[in-house]
Amino acid sequence: MVGKKPFSLGCENAFIRARVEEKPDITGRELLEELNQRGIEVSYYGVWHFVGHVGLSYNKACTPANRIARMWRAGGGKGGSTRTRSAPDD
Repeated sequence: MVGKKPFSLGCENAFIRARVEEKPDITGRELLEELNQRGIEVSYYGVWHFVGHVGLSYNKACTPANRIARMWRAGGGKGGSTRTRSAPDD
């Protein structure tokens, strides 16, 4: 019976955790580049999958809904035409 394939980054666990702790806003691409410079050949998906598996996260802090600006014009409502209509001529 065949089990799950071990992560190729398993031996780099300490390095990855140290980098994420040192620079919490590091991107997956930056981490991939650093790993490649260390001679570790891995894909972006491999980095992403490993980081998720060990419980690290690249998620940015969420902005509360009441702090998000409206994306429509005031008085325009949701959808519909935003053109002004002139009064009918008599």
